[in-house]
Amino acid sequence: MDNKTFMKIIEKQIALENEIMGVKGRDYTIGNSDRHYNFKLVAELVGITPEQVLMVYWLKHVLSILNHARGGNESEPVETRIADLRNYMLLYRGLVEEKKATKPIDHKTIPMESLEFCNECRGNCPGCNGKDNGDNVIEAGFIACDKEGNKIETE
Repeated sequence: MDNKTFMKIIEKQIALENEIMGVKGRDYTIGNSDRHYNFKLVAELVGITPEQVLMVYWLKHVLSILNHARGGNESEPVETRIADLRNYMLLYRGLVEEKKATKPIDHKTIPMESLEFCNECRGNCPGCNGKDNGDNVIEAGFIACDKEGNKIETE
């Protein structure tokens, strides 16, 4: 196959991938704004990580392509399976980037300076349910407010 023909195939494949990403993206997010909603929901339901859920979905398509390579019957065109595989890797990249952007919380203690409590209470009111243990940290098991006003709970 010459390069010009191959590049046309790639262009057609990328167009298919973009179309599938748009259609399946709407289906899998179930109206949620989080592009990874489906992976996170399934992960929570079955007790694994969103990344593991995504890889299970991805592996299903790998096995289907393997079946195609062995001459087996296919329920879906191989071009679509290839598009799905590539799209899952892009979605995986999104999960990786999301994890990088999320600072892990030390579930033992949260520094007081990272928290903002209602009415300057330093966490000692029923609304915050926090407790300053004297070391400028919130003890595990108490709820406080972060700087955006979201309730957080330590373990």
